[in-house]
Amino acid sequence: MQEDKCVFIGVRVIAGQEYNVAAIIRTRLELMEKDKRKYYNVPSIVVPPNVQGQVYLETPHSYVAIDLSTGIKQYRGLMMGKVPLTELMKMIKREIKVQINDVVEIITEPFRGFKAKVVDVDEKNNTVKLLLFDTATNIPVTLPIKSIRVIEEKK
Repeated sequence: MQEDKCVFIGVRVIAGQEYNVAAIIRTRLELMEKDKRKYYNVPSIVVPPNVQGQVYLETPHSYVAIDLSTGIKQYRGLMMGKVPLTELMKMIKREIKVQINDVVEIITEPFRGFKAKVVDVDEKNNTVKLLLFDTATNIPVTLPIKSIRVIEEKK
């Protein structure tokens, strides 16, 4: 499909079961007869990493999404409207701009809830080196950038 005509239909599912539902839908498409698969024409299935409970099928027709997801135990319904590719890309991309000396909060385990100061940013590997506040030692911790949230920016 062309990029300007590329639209997605959202399917609501149980949170945490997005990849299972996507795999079931893909399997259903693979097991269809060639003619029916061509008629449905679903080139891609997208599971946004930062969004829970949603799976997107690349198709302009909502009946295709309904047919493919009906009968799946984790299926909870169809989302209203069509989602263009540009909106879907905003959900997928999550840029975090972090600088040295920023104060951040860690949002993933095992340090969830801890506040820290950024010591080093490795953009190549998408990691940051942090010094945790309120700890007995000053040992730097290296974490992925997506596991932090900026609280105070460097002044």
